[in-house]
Amino acid sequence: MSFRVGFRVPDGVEVLVEPQHLAIFGLTQKSGKTTSLQAFARRVGQTTLVFRTKRGDIGFHDARRLEPFFRERVDWRFIEGLVSAQLQEKARFYRGDIILACRGARTVAEVHTNIRGRLEKARNPWTQKVLVELNEYLDEVEESLRDHRFADRLEFAAGHQGHIVDLEGYPPAMQQLVIASTLTCVMERYRNIVVVLPEARDFIPEDRLTPAKVAVESFIRKGATLGNYLWLDSQSLTGLDMDVMRHVGLWLFGRQTLDLEVRRDLKFLPGRRHSNDEITGLGLGQFLVLEGETVTRTYVQPDWLDRDAARSVAMGRIGATRLRQTPRETEEEDMDAKERKHYEDRIAELEKRVADLTGALEAARTSAARAEGEAAIGRLHAPGPVPAGTTVVAYSNGLESGDRQTVSTPRLDGGPQQDTEREEVHLHVARDAPSLTVHNRVVRVDATSEDSKGRLALLLSQGFFDSPRANSHVRDEMRSRGWGTWIGGAGNDSMNELLQRFCEWGFLRRIQGNKRVDYQVVPEARARVSVVGEEVAA
Repeated sequence: MSFRVGFRVPDGVEVLVEPQHLAIFGLTQKSGKTTSLQAFARRVGQTTLVFRTKRGDIGFHDARRLEPFFRERVDWRFIEGLVSAQLQEKARFYRGDIILACRGARTVAEVHTNIRGRLEKARNPWTQKVLVELNEYLDEVEESLRDHRFADRLEFAAGHQGHIVDLEGYPPAMQQLVIASTLTCVMERYRNIVVVLPEARDFIPEDRLTPAKVAVESFIRKGATLGNYLWLDSQSLTGLDMDVMRHVGLWLFGRQTLDLEVRRDLKFLPGRRHSNDEITGLGLGQFLVLEGETVTRTYVQPDWLDRDAARSVAMGRIGATRLRQTPRETEEEDMDAKERKHYEDRIAELEKRVADLTGALEAARTSAARAEGEAAIGRLHAPGPVPAGTTVVAYSNGLESGDRQTVSTPRLDGGPQQDTEREEVHLHVARDAPSLTVHNRVVRVDATSEDSKGRLALLLSQGFFDSPRANSHVRDEMRSRGWGTWIGGAGNDSMNELLQRFCEWGFLRRIQGNKRVDYQVVPEARARVSVVGEEVAA
């Protein structure tokens, strides 16, 4: 069941390891983490599932793509983690209100409804503040859930060893939800699956709870008995949750340059006293492999390099620079070539469709022109006298350009008609009938005091934005009406996002000044704001 990691430096002895939970560290583009994980995935002999979480990630380009899988969970730990992921900070002081809101709820939407219900009844200022903030955060979460498409089943394709879930461009909270749901589903339904989680520090941070962290803890504690293993990729060890990391059995330490990271990595290495040079001096593709109590400096064999060449690199017979100059494409170049081929094929397909549509349009225009020309000829050849001096100019089935046709024209003095020979000239009739289709999405907003969008719409309907207003003016007005605190950087960012959304919908116009940005109403947009309200007892 063991698989080859690579070859020991400097004697070239093969390094074999057992499949297990793995963690790999090192500087991006300087250590070769992704190349190593891709090579391990090919050799381990198990189905692999990789999450791509950031723009520009390379590797695993030949893996089969899966649609992101999401299944809602409703328990207070999950919701607290969801809020923490949205805030990118601890959310512990919300815990009591989250626990109460989760009682009896079966979906995130029902938790949100419970929070809004408690907010309507709350009288304590601190409780109101907490519930207003939770209401805003869950507004953003629900909107992201509506804006993204998710699969309701997780299915691995037969015959494909590698699978990838592309989460590039998804908000951090949505990435957390997909990863948590996927790990939970793998544990419930599958065996012998290797899950590769890049940028692990974003998902299992030491300082806060996240939805993915809860699922990762369960997966890494129970997965090995089912043959399910987690491979974690992170630039550094600092900041990772140690309750998770203590279950890792195979560690690979790549090149680091920051003294803090070097010292922390060295603390994990058992046995003799190790020097900083053992970390800072590692080359591309070289790692200190720690399994049990054994530390081995290893050159990881990439999947595009054969055994003999990899052993020669480990023994110093072939330099890494020479390898990168060979005609063989590197992983990144190979990925670029595949992506370029994909886009070239797509462009060719679209160009063909444009050509087909252009041909159909020209055929329609030609048909219309021919019909109009034939109608004109019919009118010219209709029985009756032709006015004197009239030259017949039209398409004629029996005439070619330069042929002559005899036309009878009456005399101006009323005498008998005389035959006049005229030269037939072809008239090319063309008719252009361009068309333009405009798709205009009309957004209508209810002005109400129930949520942030409705409250901003209410201000708009009441004339607040008739004159230019800055972000701070809007937040001050919201606070004065008891509609949330809107304080600090989080309040400023949330308001910026809300104002930008109203600009995109065509309700507000963004005015860029020298020192600040103002927002003013688009007058014709007022008709799309409807005021909603009901009488309640004070």
